Amino acid sequence: MFTDHDLHLTLLPSNNDGPLFSRKRQQAITRFYVEARADGSRINPAGFVLDTVGLQGGFSGEFVVSLGQLAGPALGAAARAWLNGRADRRISLRIREIDVDAKTWEEFDRFLDQALTLAYSGDESGGYRNKSAPTLRYR
Repeated sequence: MFTDHDLHLTLLPSNNDGPLFSRKRQQAITRFYVEARADGSRINPAGFVLDTVGLQGGFSGEFVVSLGQLAGPALGAAARAWLNGRADRRISLRIREIDVDAKTWEEFDRFLDQALTLAYSGDESGGYRNKSAPTLRYR
């Protein structure tokens, strides 16, 4: 069960990442997942996908991060590796009704800090008045 304190994170591939079930793309997604959990942080796949034609399964690239159980900097390091791994990759982040796409690890890190503040402050603005923050889309 997801809560208001959960951050929904989706790895958005570049045009050159190949199909979801390609070995390289699944390896990149799996690498992110393993690295993000390396410090004991709680991050779970939001779901798995199955390619019925090739009978292959794998990660969809969607994860749920329990902000109350972030143990260290591994999530940021994993995000940096994903974003720097190939040009034009992004990470979509959503907490409550706030949705943002991070194109750089700096944007990711800034939004993660703001999400932590929002999750535990009860402040709906979450400090997003900062002009250097990524552009937000409200649902």
